[in-house]
Amino acid sequence: MTAEHWPATVSAALLGTGTRRAERTGADPVIAGALARVPADAPSNALVLHTAALTATALAAEGAAPIRGLEPLPPADEDPRPAMPRALAGTVVTALRYPDSETWCLGRVAEAGLRAPTELIPRLLRFTVDRPRAAASVGVLVGPRGAWLAAAAPSIGARLDVDRPDPADWESGSDEARARYVRAVRRTDPAAATELVDAAWKDTRAAGRAALLRALAVIPAGPGDDALLERALDDRSTEVRAAAQEALAGGVGTSYQRRMRDRAREHVSLSRGLLGGLKLTVRTPDGLDAAATRDGIVGHRSGIGRTWRRQWADQVAAALPLADWEELLGAAPSDLVTTRDDRDDLLPGWIAAAARRPDPRWAAALASTGAPGALALLPGPWPPDLADRVGSILYQAAQGTDWQLDEGVDALLDAAAARLPVGPPSPWPDRAAQILAAASSVRARYFAALPEILRLRTAIEQELP
Repeated sequence: MTAEHWPATVSAALLGTGTRRAERTGADPVIAGALARVPADAPSNALVLHTAALTATALAAEGAAPIRGLEPLPPADEDPRPAMPRALAGTVVTALRYPDSETWCLGRVAEAGLRAPTELIPRLLRFTVDRPRAAASVGVLVGPRGAWLAAAAPSIGARLDVDRPDPADWESGSDEARARYVRAVRRTDPAAATELVDAAWKDTRAAGRAALLRALAVIPAGPGDDALLERALDDRSTEVRAAAQEALAGGVGTSYQRRMRDRAREHVSLSRGLLGGLKLTVRTPDGLDAAATRDGIVGHRSGIGRTWRRQWADQVAAALPLADWEELLGAAPSDLVTTRDDRDDLLPGWIAAAARRPDPRWAAALASTGAPGALALLPGPWPPDLADRVGSILYQAAQGTDWQLDEGVDALLDAAAARLPVGPPSPWPDRAAQILAAASSVRARYFAALPEILRLRTAIEQELP
């Protein structure tokens, strides 16, 4: 095809054959013979259509022009593990819709030594974008082929190694990506993460500063974080101040910890009663001073109906490391949780502290109280007696008429989905369905997922080889 023939054909098609003439001469030799067989008296528009059709056919037969300078990707390493059965793969896909499935589904299947089938690998990689906690389990399931695909197609956004900082996250400038980068750095080098946040502080808007402080909270605060977090407590933004208080809670060696210890030492005491039993006493301050407000102690919590003493005690108890209470009061967890009088004022805060920084001794002691949030601290699978106890609590809670669940029930419900025993002989999928059937109209939505999650967990156990 000459340089003039095809542009002339296009011009005739666009402007009309009445103003532009369609030519036969100068056509590409590949189509010239076929074009010559078009009748001489054929209308110009027919000639244009024949030229276009012949050109398209010739290009299709020739194929795409080769791209120069590109090397083919090396193949992925072989994965000798057996693929998970098709039925199990379908169950996994269904389970991904439910909360905490990275633990009770992906974690369980990853332990079995199976690899994900090829068609499931992209979906699992995309799952890690919104559920970074699934990275370890997904990395095992997708194996070398998934790692190959994640590297070859970075647009997927897969995160198979959340502990490896990706500089691109920091350079992106988005609050979420920068917080992700700080979390990864914090896990391996806490001091470097603090220095990074400190250096970026002045040039970061309030929402970004709060996100970075929450990222630091993956590791308990220490003396090296003191200057930054104390400055953050005085920030003009309420969100930043709250994030600083969150990062400081449970930390060791900080000014915040020393102030909370002083409050606990002054207002909480342990004594022995007339009959020899331990008595825990909380004497709340008359009000809140500026220092208490700065540390995040508030005077009310709407919707909970707590007394001022319980509000104050709950916040102080949650802010301190659990070991501080043993030292301050001179008693073991098993003794502290069985004291009389004001123990119930401190109990919710102790449960919150144990959930934030797990401690087996405290978890066992707190669970002996029967508080729903404390039972949620116990690892699974739960033995039959504990499972029955939890089932009774959930059955009663489901029938409540208030839209808000009682304290700790939401945590217990989440824990039950992952830790109630399942398998072919387990009654719990059916019992969970009975709990849902008995639920009031205002609370049924909280319990709707429990039977399905337990059925999925049962199916996983049945389908694993």
